[in-house]
Amino acid sequence: MSTESLPLMPCLIAGDAMDNQVPNADVPLRFLRFPKERQTEAIFQFMAPSNYASGAVLNLVYDTEDGEAGDIRVTAEVMAVSNGELANALSFDTANAATDTVEATVGETNLLAITLTNADSVAADDLVLIRLRRTPENAADTVDADMRVFLVDLEYTIA
Repeated sequence: MSTESLPLMPCLIAGDAMDNQVPNADVPLRFLRFPKERQTEAIFQFMAPSNYASGAVLNLVYDTEDGEAGDIRVTAEVMAVSNGELANALSFDTANAATDTVEATVGETNLLAITLTNADSVAADDLVLIRLRRTPENAADTVDADMRVFLVDLEYTIA
């Protein structure tokens, strides 16, 4: 089976996951900041591609700002709204979690893949919302540094 990737842009940012730019960079490298001090989330809203079949994975390219080693944990929740459904009557599916081990190298990018096992029965042409959240208070998140997310994409199996 073949896969494709769909780049995602946030439509809502909460808890200070601000849109930022890397200082002193020769190119405008933008990122979402997920601070180490508090729970932060970003919501991505898009239409599922017409060739969407199954098997969604949310891929993040990120680094940590302070070069702290440890594990970083994020969750992703999915809500699918099919044609004819009431969007205000729906809710997010159970959270999908992933943890990644971070090296103590400032600016080293990492790839974190979150398998969206709980994907609210997403189908082609559905309106989809994905809530990406970091909760540093979670015992599995041991990195005492801000997370900077540079890219989020949805990888899926095509029909």
